[in-house]
Amino acid sequence: MKPSIKSMTRVIEQLDKLYDVILVRMGKHQGHADQSVHGRGRGGAAPAVSEADRSRQERSDRAKRSHKPSTVLKQRRGYKEQAFIAQITGGKDTKLENHPFDVLFGAAKDGKKGGHGAEVKTIMDNNNDKITMHSSSRKRKEAYAKKNGLTMHTIGVDVRGSKKKYYYKKGVGAFRLSAMERVTLAELKAKFK
Repeated sequence: MKPSIKSMTRVIEQLDKLYDVILVRMGKHQGHADQSVHGRGRGGAAPAVSEADRSRQERSDRAKRSHKPSTVLKQRRGYKEQAFIAQITGGKDTKLENHPFDVLFGAAKDGKKGGHGAEVKTIMDNNNDKITMHSSSRKRKEAYAKKNGLTMHTIGVDVRGSKKKYYYKKGVGAFRLSAMERVTLAELKAKFK
């Protein structure tokens, strides 16, 4: 008897949660064997730390605490939202093409110069109301857009509540949701006509 897709999905979700727990526990137990409780190593005074270094370290620590690792289920949900945005707006989903942009509109959809390229970000379990993008990804998108005459866009899909919320911003990068325009699906569709 073949297992149903529903039961297989439940098993994957449970494994995914277990994996997240293991990662969190591993993160709590990492460290160096030669560090004492106070982090000074084996004897001696703590090295002098500049204010700028301390500030960078605090930012780094905050980022590590708020980091939510990507999982297969999160990626699948992101692809689902990306495909939905492409379908509802009449764009082309580029998931299978390793393209710099998630969805293409206008002339770009047909492989021609001009048109629009959009990055779709799905917000699932973020503590902060923001989306992020690696600088290398941003630079790749900017170079492609310049070479092909594309207008760049970012679409945020917040699925954290009982009802999805959509956000829009012209350009690509890391944005706080408060800096993005909250839009309906109809308004979003109108932006790419």
